[in-house]
Amino acid sequence: MKKCLALLLAMTFTMGISACGNQSNTTSTTTSNQEEKIDISKMSDEDIINKFIEAGFPISKVIVYNEETDTNGRLGRPNQYIQKTNFADSRYNQPDIENNPIGGTIEIFNNAEDAQARKDYLDNAFKILSETPDYMYLRDKMLFRIHDELTPTHAKEYETGFDALINGKMPTFTLSETTQDTENNLEDSGKINNNYTVSIKDHILTTDESGKDVIIINYDFTNTGNEGTSFSSAISTKAFQDGIQLTNAYLYNNEYYNNENNSKEIKTGATISVQTAYELDSLTSPVEIEVTDLLDFSGKSKTLTKTFSLQ
Repeated sequence: MKKCLALLLAMTFTMGISACGNQSNTTSTTTSNQEEKIDISKMSDEDIINKFIEAGFPISKVIVYNEETDTNGRLGRPNQYIQKTNFADSRYNQPDIENNPIGGTIEIFNNAEDAQARKDYLDNAFKILSETPDYMYLRDKMLFRIHDELTPTHAKEYETGFDALINGKMPTFTLSETTQDTENNLEDSGKINNNYTVSIKDHILTTDESGKDVIIINYDFTNTGNEGTSFSSAISTKAFQDGIQLTNAYLYNNEYYNNENNSKEIKTGATISVQTAYELDSLTSPVEIEVTDLLDFSGKSKTLTKTFSLQ
């Protein structure tokens, strides 16, 4: 009888230890999970962007604004955002990365009502000023805006990452198949904006009357706007060797060059072949051509590029 009682007490003690151990492990796991959950409500705008960077998103420039640097002059004013950060996406050409990075913006407000009012204001402004509005994702008192230059695929990547943070999880980033096909990613042909399309075709090497080496660049220019226009009044081109801009060449009676088409007006839908010429600094260094909108001051026009090897 005593042996049975001792055995029963031993079994009870062993089960008690096992239960305590399981309870301890469960508590430890629960605590660990709770520690991993992200509370976005306690994060600043910069903290949020840093989470995207940590997750591997291609963010190359971050600008955190304050009352003095906010270009809109709205930060901290009644019913306006109290935090604002812009960032650049490195997959896109950045004509003015220091002042107008092409990527996105996060604005944080005191309450959801102010955030909604800001979104409504921007919606109305885009209807008037832009045919391609920014992507906008409103979540409570945070407005996440992705620049209209980004493709829908890339904008969706940011939206998905933002919603992951809202739900307490880290964003995840997988390089999309369209990354190398981005219109803005230094292509040699495509839309400059909604009005013009340019294709950088090929090149010809020649000399001017003084014997100076010259490169002639051939383009196709298409008017996709609503009014007649010419290449010379709409498009800006530049050439570089070793990072230094080349001087425009002026050719007279050259069998390969005729710039008359540059100033010819073409109607909507028409395409014309045009040329530009540049004095070469050497016959060994590659020549990089850049094409953009002549009169764009917003930084939103696309830049097309093509590099020609001379050897």
